[in-house]
Amino acid sequence: MTGAALCIANLNRVFKAITDEAMDTTREWAEDTMTISQENFCPVKTGKLKSTGKVKTVAGTTRLYKVRLSYGEGIDYAPTVHELPYNHYNPPNAQWKFLSTPFNMRTASLIQDLQNRCSDVV
Repeated sequence: MTGAALCIANLNRVFKAITDEAMDTTREWAEDTMTISQENFCPVKTGKLKSTGKVKTVAGTTRLYKVRLSYGEGIDYAPTVHELPYNHYNPPNAQWKFLSTPFNMRTASLIQDLQNRCSDVV
């Protein structure tokens, strides 16, 4: 293998390793964020809304990786509960914006986790 070919092979190996690590880190962050949302912020009356919290990978290539956090599959009131500030079914820390609040609180930690874990690969 020539020097250029070896260089390209090494770059491809590092690119794949960083991409894999970034995907794993993002997925773990999303799952942790959903857990925090469900345990600390989601209003509960019957538990049905809380049980619909999901994390789903919607795109997973080396060029594009998207993870969706959502509530409400099979129920129609999740957007109303999330968006309207009045809510009578709150555990002590529950609130409206029960998904966006922990998401926004944890954004900086995602960036830091990606920097830390991906720099370990190189």
